[in-house]
Amino acid sequence: MTITLKLFASLQKYMPEDATGRQATLEVAESSSAGAVLDSLGVPQANAHLILLNGTQSDWEASLSEGDTLSVFPPVAGGSQ
Repeated sequence: MTITLKLFASLQKYMPEDATGRQATLEVAESSSAGAVLDSLGVPQANAHLILLNGTQSDWEASLSEGDTLSVFPPVAGGSQ
């Protein structure tokens, strides 16, 4: 099945070579989870702080379906006290 993957900020280094910017179209197995896709790209689970599946907060175990968009953000640091 085909999904869209979007990796942001420091996670962009894990994008497939054929990615366009922050986005790639991937062919994945029917039973794939978000974590399985990210793991296959070498994304450490600790670096996948915010996982969105079709714009809704999700998690590493989320099951993917045809046409889904998987967006992943790293932990954010900064700000002042």
